Formats: sequence, C-alpha cells, structure tokens
Amino acid sequence: LKRIRIGNGVSIDACACVEGGAVVPDRCVVRPMAVVRETDALRESCDWAAPGKDAGDAPALPQPSTKEMSGGTSLLQGTRPARPSTAARFFIGVAQVLALIVAYTATLWMHFTFVYAMVLDGKETFGSRWFEGYITLLMALLGVFMSGIFFAILSLLCLRLTLPGLKGFHEGTYSVTSLDFQRWFMFQKIQFLASFIYPVLGTSFAIPWLRAAGVTVGVRSTVGMIAGFTPGLTAVGDDTFVADFSVLNPPFVYGGYITFKPVRIGDGTMIGNNSVVACRNVGDGVMIAASTLVLEDVPDNKLVLGAPPLITTRSTQGFTPAGLRRKLQGLHNLV
Repeated sequence: LKRIRIGNGVSIDACACVEGGAVVPDRCVVRPMAVVRETDALRESCDWAAPGKDAGDAPALPQPSTKEMSGGTSLLQGTRPARPSTAARFFIGVAQVLALIVAYTATLWMHFTFVYAMVLDGKETFGSRWFEGYITLLMALLGVFMSGIFFAILSLLCLRLTLPGLKGFHEGTYSVTSLDFQRWFMFQKIQFLASFIYPVLGTSFAIPWLRAAGVTVGVRSTVGMIAGFTPGLTAVGDDTFVADFSVLNPPFVYGGYITFKPVRIGDGTMIGNNSVVACRNVGDGVMIAASTLVLEDVPDNKLVLGAPPLITTRSTQGFTPAGLRRKLQGLHNLV
C-alpha cells in the first residue's frame, strides 16, 4: 500500500484513476478516465487529461448561475461560500435518514432470506427433506424479488421528494452550499443504493424506472445498469442501447461549484460498457466502443473509440428488433 496525496481545491472527474504513491497538487483538475501515475510530476493548477498528460492550465473558477440560497460569497472573491442554512441542513439530514432506512430495510430483507435458506435451514432440508429445501429457496428468491420491487418504489419516492420541482435538475452552475447541490448529492446516494434492485436493472422493466426517475428514454431502447446520469437533463433516443456502467454527462464539480448541462443521445446509437459521455449531443447511428471517453459532440453515423477518442465513419447499420422479438425479450426478462 502506498499513500496518495491530494491537494486543496482539486477536482477528480468520473472514472479517473490515481495510483498509489501519486501526488495531485493544489487546484488541479483530473479529467474523466485520466490516470495519475506515481511517476507523474503534476504542477499546480494543471489540467490533467486522458490518458495521462498535461493539457494546460486548469479552467477558471465558474460563475454561479443564480443567487445562492445560502447567501455565501464566491470563491472568486477569495473566501469559501457560507454553510447551508439550518433549515437546509435539517432537510438533508431527514432525507438521508429516510434513504438509509429504506436501503437497509431492503438489504436486510434480501440477505435474511438468503441466509435462512442456505445456512440456517439448508443442511437439514437439502438433505432428507429436499422438497422443503427447494420451497425454502423459492421463498428466498421471492423475498429478494419483493425487496427489489419494494426498494424501487421507495427510491423513486425519495428521488421525487429531493429533486428540484419534482422534475429533475436545471442547466447551470451552483455553489456546493446550495440546496441544488445537496439534492444532487442525495440523488447520488439513492442511485448507488439502486444497485439493490438488480432483478429490475438491465431488463425491459428498467425503462419505466428510469423514466420515473427523470430520464427521457425513447421507444425500443435498452438501458443497462448505468453508473451515472442527471435527472431532467438526460435524453436517450429511439432504438438506442446503453450498456452497463456507462456514465452519461456527469456534472463537473470544481472550485466549490457544480455545473449541470444536458445530454442527448440520438436514435439508433450504441454506448459500450464503462464509457463516459461528457458532451452535449451524440448523433444518430453512432457507435461508442467500451471504455471510451467522449468530450466533444459526435455527428451522425460515427464510430468513437478510446481515451482520448478516435472518431471515424461507421460502416455498419444499426439493428432494430421486431415487435415480436421485443415481446419475447420482455417474457424472458420476467422469467
């Protein structure tokens, strides 16, 4: 094990990697999928881009889009923003407690049914009374499924209660002390806890959950277990496939501010596993390879791969499944 040292005012973006023994100096920005190695000598206020190179000076501190709810002063004036108000801290505290109760209730339900089936009752029932053993295992799987549905419904309720205006986030820049940032932070926790509903995620039933969470998803599209998205600012077109652990337009947190911007994924587009889409628009018929970083808008019918990305013309056409195939997929997911 080696110590990692990260300075003050540093921003490390989505899917970046800081190796053991590495040093990230003050006010540096480490971009998505960039790697900071132990042998890299970063300078202060640098912009470290993928795969691992100095891309110049770090960007200027952002300007807030609206008047801060906390009434704090800007970091541009040399002081940190004020802390959130007492009412805001109380609201966030209550919301976090409710999220923990929901998450741990679902988790305990899920784990207890498995433990009961496979440990406490397994030795006896799977031996001489094999029929009762299978009934117990079936009850355990039913408990896992019910706990997933239970958490899916309650997580949506928590999301709707914490999102601004119940419609998602708005494009702009906000202070980390604002209620908008606190809501986003709360949303991240709920989204991470949503991994407990794996009987739903990655299937045809994930689309209604994502739509209820604030993502616009077109018809005949398939969305896996995406690692990150911003409600109200994420739109996926028709006949599009988004693979597991993709990050769609992550917000940029830097200098005490968070910046939201929208992203639109076109029709007939494929986004590979572990990709980071940090642009505003991906055209129609685009294929983004696995583990690809997309920083600039992509025109129609392009193939994008790598970090930094290589963009070329796509030579193959997309596949649109027939209605019967979609129905069979739904039946398969249900089973």
